[in-house]
Amino acid sequence: MEHTPTPWKYEPSTKTLRALPSNYWLATIDSWDGAVDNTANAAFIVKAVNAHDKLVKALRDMLAMVERHGVWGNGPNGQPIASGGGPKETTIGNIICDAARAALADLEGE
Repeated sequence: MEHTPTPWKYEPSTKTLRALPSNYWLATIDSWDGAVDNTANAAFIVKAVNAHDKLVKALRDMLAMVERHGVWGNGPNGQPIASGGGPKETTIGNIICDAARAALADLEGE
């Protein structure tokens, strides 16, 4: 099952999330007591939904590049960093790859 295509927007006058360009009504963002900042929550949802595909692609591309080429450069104190990406080696490249894999698992629901 696929979600409604992006981009999405928040329509404050109707308190609804809508898909563009079809203006398809996706959800109503409201609270019965007004204690929740619906506009802020809706903006956060829209920002996350609209950025999702770009973030997944960026993480996949970065992961592939680091796994293929490693990481070279200087650390925060100017010390050299080199990563060849060995499977059991704890390197900056492996730390980056682990973080990217964890984020992708969350983003992709794995």
